This record gives sequence, structure tokens and C-alpha cells, in this order.
Amino acid sequence: MDEHIDGKTLIGSYVCSEQPGEFRWQPGPLTQAVKAGFWVVLENIDQAASDVQSILLPLLEGNSSFMTGYGEAIRVAGSFRLFSTISTSKVDVYHCTEGRTSLSSLWRRVMVRPAGTTDLVNIVTAWYLDLEPVAKKLIETFEWLNGASELIVPSNIVFFGKFSLRDLLKCYKGISGSGMSFSADRLSVDTHSCILKEVVDVFAAYSPSPEKRLNIVRDIAKMLGVPLTRAETLYCLDRPVLQEFQGAVQIGRVTLHRSEDAVN
Repeated sequence: MDEHIDGKTLIGSYVCSEQPGEFRWQPGPLTQAVKAGFWVVLENIDQAASDVQSILLPLLEGNSSFMTGYGEAIRVAGSFRLFSTISTSKVDVYHCTEGRTSLSSLWRRVMVRPAGTTDLVNIVTAWYLDLEPVAKKLIETFEWLNGASELIVPSNIVFFGKFSLRDLLKCYKGISGSGMSFSADRLSVDTHSCILKEVVDVFAAYSPSPEKRLNIVRDIAKMLGVPLTRAETLYCLDRPVLQEFQGAVQIGRVTLHRSEDAVN
């Protein structure tokens, strides 16, 4: 959740139909979930807009009906559940959440502590078994970056969550999809550089300061065993390389497959 997600995004809105000048009602994800009995997870509920809180109020109070954006009252399915998250670096979750939202008293709070090193290793290797040889080193880098997050985030921004497991898995996904081999006892320089690129993209790109980003890149390179000269060279390559193949176009590390059929 953030200031760009308003009530209409959750409830729904009128959208253009196939016929010019006509509109149809498109229910939002919350409306669909309430009607079908799905579970909904709202991430960072403390950052939600004020109109979102007013929309959630009837659901949190246990009402059996829910008003949609165009005046229809739908019955709340019995299996519908509403969850939300608040990321915080503080231990006392009660004091952290109190006052951030007017709905604080209506939520049942459950404190979920961050996963430890062993848990992180088990999680990431379950998702990406091919990266098991480098899992411990990447997690050590991840934990160091969490401790040094104040270097990445500007001082004028309130930063509660640091980096999450989602960020770590995103980094692993990029590394796993690179096509490199990680089974060797000693990784090649190119493999180390590939890992560095993904770690930098996920964990160092947050800072608007080029100087701070470069410092983070250097520290990450030291932890991953990449020579500083090579790390600084990779950091300066801001323009992605464009390559055209018979059935695809590769821009940097992203591959877009294309069809040979003409589009009318």
C-alpha cells in the first residue's frame, strides 16, 4: 500500500467498454475477494490512504455486507479473511502501530520476527537449489546490507522495514536465471560479476546518491570476492547492451521473445 493506491483501486471503477462511449463496471480485487471468499493481504497498511481505511472499517467491524462503488451491497463470504502487514525495526509492535492508523484497535496483532540465518538458508535453497553453494555468502551479504541500510536510504525518509525476504528472493531469482553454473568449487570471475550485478540492482539502487551507491557497490564487491576495479567498471555501465537474435531481443539481462508473424 502507498499513496498511489486509493479506494477505487480496491473496490473497482467504471472502465471503457468495447463500444465507444460506453462504460462497464470493473470490480476491484477487494470486491472480488469479498464476494468469492478469498484471503486478502494488504502490505504496509500504515501507508494506506485515508479513504482506504474508511473502506476497510465495515469489514474489520464484522459486517456481513459490503458496499461496492456503484451502490450494490454484496454479502461477505464466510471464507473471506483480511490480513495486513506493517514493517518495523522495533521490537514492541504495539507501540509501533499505535497511532499510525485510526483502525489500529480493530486489528489483531501478531509479531513475526525476522528469519534467522539458518531459516534464510533453508528458505532460499528450497526455492533455488542450484544456488546452494553460494547461499551462505549471499545471506551474509544480505544481513550486512540490512545493518547498513541507513547508508542506502536518505536520512529524510522514515525507513521501517529494511530489506525483506522478498528482496532476497528477488535477488536469487535474478542470479538463478542468469544461466551461470554455481556447482564448481571455485566460481569464475564472470560468475562473481553476475552475482554482483543482481545484488547491486536489488540492494544498492535505492539510494539517489551516486556516491553512496558506489560505496555500497565496493562493500558488496569485497564480500563477494569481486575485484574493486572490476566492480567499479560494472557500476559505470549504465547503458544496457542491445542484442538481436532470430527469435528474441536481449536488452541487458532481459530477453524479449518475438514472433516472426506480421501484426496487422
